[in-house]
Amino acid sequence: MGVVAEYLEQSAEAELGRLTELGEAEKEALLEVLCLAVYADGYADDEELGLVATLVAEIPAFAASEDGELRSALSAAAHRVLAIEDEGAANAMLERIAGSLQGEALREVAFGMAVVIALADGIVVGPEKTLLAGLIRVLGISSARVEEIVAEARQFAVGGP
Repeated sequence: MGVVAEYLEQSAEAELGRLTELGEAEKEALLEVLCLAVYADGYADDEELGLVATLVAEIPAFAASEDGELRSALSAAAHRVLAIEDEGAANAMLERIAGSLQGEALREVAFGMAVVIALADGIVVGPEKTLLAGLIRVLGISSARVEEIVAEARQFAVGGP
């Protein structure tokens, strides 16, 4: 079972509905988190891109999206991420993402997906660590929960969905 599906099972009923019926800003924020994680180390490898497709497919709110529409939204998110020129712009994007992701379960899903992507190539490098630390800060995830999410994400990254 994938990390998103596990969160869906463990979340309160109200949060389940939130992941099923996400608004456009929430969808955009989740796609930006994925793109930030993919490009954090400076390049996107095939394994990371495959994981993005797998993770997005697990989010019920994206199920109704047509393939071309989803590809377009993901491409737009990637362009916004690749346009980041400095730390201030990166922090502004993280703050906007945090403002768009309402609810603990949704924030934890976003962080979990970023961890899975960061672990895809087997090592988490400095820029990926910086991104994850920034997400922890802006999303307000407790250190105990971070440890649990990282452990779950390691299982997902190693064992597959």
